[in-house]
Amino acid sequence: MSSAFEKGAVLCYSFFSNSELRRFLEKKEAFMALRYENEANEIVAYDENGVKRACLQFPAVNDKTVDVEHTVVDESLRGQGIGAELLEKFVVRMRDENKKAVLTCPFAVKWFDEHPENGDLVAE
Repeated sequence: MSSAFEKGAVLCYSFFSNSELRRFLEKKEAFMALRYENEANEIVAYDENGVKRACLQFPAVNDKTVDVEHTVVDESLRGQGIGAELLEKFVVRMRDENKKAVLTCPFAVKWFDEHPENGDLVAE
């Protein structure tokens, strides 16, 4: 696959050693290969081998409210926007299910603060 990303990597080559560039490209490829699944009280990101690499857990408080308790991302994938991707998928799901969320996860609190357009989903 030839892409702007690959061309950008070539342009940045002089800033990275071979091993640093390889690690950067492997992380980017791992991010691109994730598959997100809606499960009972969580959204899970699996890699191409079916290994759970990230999840957003939100047990039910009642019929119309969930508690966003945890956002967990594999250490090797942190800093690539996967937690934000999980929360974006969560927002879609909550809108589809007409539910609101209590936010106990610090990452979720910060994300919702940075995305006030989704504030209507936060339970009072």
